[in-house]
Amino acid sequence: MYDFDCSIIRIANDFYEAYLRCIKGEKWEVDENSVLKAHVVNVPAIVNGSFAIELYLKYLISITSKKDTSKKHKIKILFNMLLEEDKTKLRNQIEKEIKNYGTFNECISGISDSFVYWRYIHEKEDFGFGLNKTLIVLHIFLNNIKNYLDRY
Repeated sequence: MYDFDCSIIRIANDFYEAYLRCIKGEKWEVDENSVLKAHVVNVPAIVNGSFAIELYLKYLISITSKKDTSKKHKIKILFNMLLEEDKTKLRNQIEKEIKNYGTFNECISGISDSFVYWRYIHEKEDFGFGLNKTLIVLHIFLNNIKNYLDRY
């Protein structure tokens, strides 16, 4: 029988690693315009990255304020449940990096429901916040939240 650590932080890190593998790129090639390209899997990257953010936020909430995060899945709602000090520090750092993509509120709203939205993209009529914008903004939020927790 196998056993492993299935704590929320460990599972969050697993989804983060899955996210990194999805954006890594495989099958590098030069196209007809001499541009180097790689095949990536964007939708699984968004889904894994979004879920990693959700779990990281739930972990931070569980060790600081002990608020009930069950049945809460939207990134914006979970972010707003953080202690004011944590919100301020994260927001200040994230704002420095997202300024070219919108305000903090626009960006967090844009990725807030990415886990569900992109899992069911085949049922949608559009890309919502946008594929490229989601990939960029999600990456900024994910890395800042993970780095914050690594120093916590």
